[in-house]
Amino acid sequence: MKRGLLLCILTVNANVMAATNRQTDLPPSDAVARWLNTDPSVQEAGFGQSVADHEAGMLRASPNEWTLRATGQRREYEAGARSSEWNAGVERTVRLPGKRALDTRLGESGIAVADARYAAATRQALKELTGLWLDWCAAVAASRLADQQVELAQRNHAGVDKRVKAGDAARLDLNLAEADVADVERLRSEARTNEKTAKARLTARFGDVPAEAPALSEPDVDIQTPVADRIALLVSRNPGLRIAEAERAQADLGVTRQRADRLPDPTFGIFGGTEAFGNERIVGVTVSVPLPGHYRSEKLGRALSERDQRDATLAREKQQVAADAAALVIAERGGAERWRLARVAAQRSEENARLVERAYTLGEADLQTLLLARRQSLEAARTALDAHAAALNAQYRARIESGDLWAELVNGS
Repeated sequence: MKRGLLLCILTVNANVMAATNRQTDLPPSDAVARWLNTDPSVQEAGFGQSVADHEAGMLRASPNEWTLRATGQRREYEAGARSSEWNAGVERTVRLPGKRALDTRLGESGIAVADARYAAATRQALKELTGLWLDWCAAVAASRLADQQVELAQRNHAGVDKRVKAGDAARLDLNLAEADVADVERLRSEARTNEKTAKARLTARFGDVPAEAPALSEPDVDIQTPVADRIALLVSRNPGLRIAEAERAQADLGVTRQRADRLPDPTFGIFGGTEAFGNERIVGVTVSVPLPGHYRSEKLGRALSERDQRDATLAREKQQVAADAAALVIAERGGAERWRLARVAAQRSEENARLVERAYTLGEADLQTLLLARRQSLEAARTALDAHAAALNAQYRARIESGDLWAELVNGS
């Protein structure tokens, strides 16, 4: 129900969210909400929230219920008389003062754990969506780049063919041009296969995908915030750490509850009956209290061990989260820098290829030099494209982790 309400809110506000989203290469929030609403991992975490709600209700209500007891008997006397007698009563175990409040808090702690797991599942699904989406966008861009290279190679082949027929070029140059066409066509086939594979993976994971992939936007990394502050922000908003903290609090409450349970809950009852041919009527009350034994001590010991385990888990999670946050910030800023350098290298390589092509046209360079320059330009362009996608992926992962991107999808739970 929560997920359905979130979807309705996002659908109504889709235009507003689209206007405020600076990244044109990302899917709109309403589409992302629809995908998340059908994602198995998010659905699993959502059902976990429902389970936690019911468990909290069970703890508030208590497992203790009224028990009805009834017996019937027939008494025979030596004189031959028979007396039909019966006895009936109800009883119920009553939680001692303070235990109900502890059970309520335990239920709330379970809800907190489930909410944290839902947020973690949502963020993980968003990161997976972003990665698959950018893979598809980059694969489409690589396919278009391959198309351009094929056009250049075919145009070059046609020019060489004319020169060979005119006697201005050797047959060797034509063979080199034909080999170049075949090679770039192979690269185009590979690029188209990668494009189809990337789209198939995205479609299999998140369903409906637009017909056209958007162009990749320029990375926009915040380099003004100090690295230490950026890392601290990511750590403070990490859902895995939130889960560990919620589970630690739940384990601490479990210890308190088991300590309280060392004093058993009493059971109270009332009963009535008849005896001696119905001439005797009986009304009474019963009180029973279990005698605490070794079992309760072992349950408390287990709760203490679970709390110690959660302490260790929380400490380990803090270390891992800090390391992951530092690596993500470094990848975010380093990725943007690598993309800028790769873009400059690609521009220079493209300019060099144009100069060599002009030199070849004027007869100042041979065909092998031209083909080498074009191949270097192609490799530089592909490297820049890979760096571009990697920089955006790191940037969006960091924004998802910090809660700045699609925050309404995570915090709306």
